[in-house]
Amino acid sequence: MKKKYKFTKIYFYFKNNWKEGIGALLFTILVSISALPTPYLMKYIVDDVIVRKNLKLLNLIILAIVGIQVLRVVFSFLTNYWFSVLNQEILTNIKKDLFSKLLRLPLSFFDSQQSVEGLGFFIFKLLTIANESLNFLKERFRI
Repeated sequence: MKKKYKFTKIYFYFKNNWKEGIGALLFTILVSISALPTPYLMKYIVDDVIVRKNLKLLNLIILAIVGIQVLRVVFSFLTNYWFSVLNQEILTNIKKDLFSKLLRLPLSFFDSQQSVEGLGFFIFKLLTIANESLNFLKERFRI
């Protein structure tokens, strides 16, 4: 029987960096909201503007769609930025905690080659798991 992974172990690190998480979620929501007007404007172009042959309004709506797409790109950039900041902050805190625990180990622990190799592998796997879990959350919150 497999044990389920508990999010509570990494929750401590998220709790300390909640501001970055809020920023990332806020811009993720803004990216999603900025996707809403474009289909409605396209519907309006097809149903009303083209039928009435109103080129002035057509140009205005196309400029609005371009502006909305530029906003989406900016919000998407800011989302990626805040998730990257969150990712780096959490990984840095994990590395600091791991290093402080390593400093408290007795010197005899480092005498054998096998324990040092195992420790290097463990650190690599730990950081890989932490990075992948943060990437999973980033993709999970992307709407």
